[in-house]
Amino acid sequence: VLNQGRHAEAERLIREAIDVSEQTRGKANPLTLNLMNDLGIMLGRQGKFDQMHFVWRKALEISRRELGTDASITMLLMGNLADLGGDTESEELRRELLAIQKRVLGITHQYTLWNQKALAHLWVRLDRPEEAEELLREIVEIERLNVGSEHVATIESTLSLAGVVGRQERYNESTKL
Repeated sequence: VLNQGRHAEAERLIREAIDVSEQTRGKANPLTLNLMNDLGIMLGRQGKFDQMHFVWRKALEISRRELGTDASITMLLMGNLADLGGDTESEELRRELLAIQKRVLGITHQYTLWNQKALAHLWVRLDRPEEAEELLREIVEIERLNVGSEHVATIESTLSLAGVVGRQERYNESTKL
């Protein structure tokens, strides 16, 4: 159904699956919450962003309350909402998520690093290059130690760092990175 571009039908089927899952497993079951996440994605594909935000917000509230912040579905929903939110909401969610990820997953986990990069890019967009630079330097160091200097993730992070340094008109340093 998805591959055929039949998004409205897919939305209906996901809603039916949520109803069944809520009745058989409960609203706070991770499978039910994952279906709600899927529904949000499907709503987004149809341009129904207000509904997507509402579904994800509702799922996050249930997940936080019933499963706690350490649950993988809670972290997933926080990240999704951070991607959608305005700058203030995005930063708050990213900071909260980052603290949870560092504690639960560790500082070297790819999801933790990805969230750090998203926060750094948000800070660049908010014209806070010093904060972004500090965070990107941490990321580059961790990636160099874990996957090496030649790994694509390290190279991408280094390029992001060079861009942030260049935005601060430190061109010589930027080109050396």
